[in-house]
This record gives sequence, C-alpha cells and structure tokens, in this order.
Amino acid sequence: MAAARRKAPTQVAPQTIQEATATIDKYMAMQSTVDQLKADADASIQQIEGARDAMVAPLEQAQKELFKQLRAWWAVAKDQLTEGKRKSIELAGAIIGERTNTPSLKLPKGLKQDDFIEKIRAALEAADAAPYIRTKLELDKQAIIKTLRKGEDDPKAKQLADLGAGISQANQFFIDRAGKREADPELVDVEGDAA
Repeated sequence: MAAARRKAPTQVAPQTIQEATATIDKYMAMQSTVDQLKADADASIQQIEGARDAMVAPLEQAQKELFKQLRAWWAVAKDQLTEGKRKSIELAGAIIGERTNTPSLKLPKGLKQDDFIEKIRAALEAADAAPYIRTKLELDKQAIIKTLRKGEDDPKAKQLADLGAGISQANQFFIDRAGKREADPELVDVEGDAA
C-alpha cells in the first residue's frame, strides 16, 4: 500500500490591495525589528571587543617585553639547562626553547622572483606551452627546496644551486604552555574554622 501523501497547509494570501498593504506593513515592521536587533547586537559585540582589546593590548605588550627578556636569558642558559641534548625544556609550566622554522626559498641577493623564473626556464629548458593555454609562472618553492635537499649529487639540485638558490632555515625562540592548564583553585570560606 502506498504511503499517504500529506497536503501542505493552506496558504493564506491577501485578497485585496488593502490586505496586501496591511501584510506588507506587517512584514516591513518585522524586518525593521530584525534589522534593529542585528544592529544592536553588532554594536554590543563591537563594544565588548573594544573593551577586550583595551584590556588585552597592555598585557600583550608586557608579554613581548618578557619574551625578549626570556629569549636573552635562554641564549645564555640553554647549554646548561639542556646539556646540549635538547632544544627545549619544560620549566614553570611552560615549554621554552628553540625550534626550527619552516624552510623558505632563498634567492640570490638582488634577484627578483620573475628574473629567477626566467633563469630556471633557460637553464632547465622549459617545455613549449600550447598556444591556447594561459600559464601563470611562479616558483614552486617547496619543489625547489625538496630538490635542493637532495644535494650536489642530483644534477637538478646542482643546477639550482649554481643559479644561486639555497635553503634558508633558522631556529626560532618559543614559549608554549606545557600540558593542560589547571583550573583556578576554588575559594572556600573558612571563617568558622579558624578557632
């Protein structure tokens, strides 16, 4: 047996211009209320964000100063703290140390990316492009870095190195929270217990 079909509820529609006008007025009043509620909410959000930013800005500035102080201290103390075996340690609820940043492509000094693209195309004999295909030429920096990492034994790595490409990568100082932050302790009134 086929499932029974449900009928959509009857749609009440204005029958005259006066009814349509009244319905439009009601609709527009609702729209005005919706717009006002959204505007009020946006204004409240902006006010809250402004207050937050005013409180956060001095804290972030103070953090930057402390970061600089700790970075200078780490440069002197790291060998003693890590015994030369690690790049970071856990200290006072934080992990502090150095980590290697993401590798970036280093072009020869004074050479622009477009000029380097032309040098690569000339050196590596770029394939002819079809006349109806538009090609945006840009360096695939990750592919170049990967090839350069193969070393001088790889002919393309040697060609890229001879063109002046190199890998630039440095250690960056960092401070991260170690593990989960413990909840603030609960304050208990002990007035009656002190006797």
